Amino acid sequence: MFNREEIRHLMAAQVELPVERLTDQARLAEDLNLDSFERLTLHMAMEMECQAEFEPDDSVITTVGRMLDAIEAANARTAVHSVPSATVTPLRQA
Repeated sequence: MFNREEIRHLMAAQVELPVERLTDQARLAEDLNLDSFERLTLHMAMEMECQAEFEPDDSVITTVGRMLDAIEAANARTAVHSVPSATVTPLRQA
């Protein structure tokens, strides 16, 4: 699992901007000048890189910080629901 700064660096590489511009308050459209296609592409790349599934809602994910929050929340949901298969014990013995 990635931390916020690692994700921020992945995002910066994806949008080809200096990581310093990707502050939590940086607005994806207005401050980073990402159009709707670029925002969707960033969303899909972050889902793949971070193995986190989250809604691509432009009305909610408007800033870098909110995208980072969404990724962290998705990772937390996945961690809670993931159980290594090696720990599963059959209920009945054969």
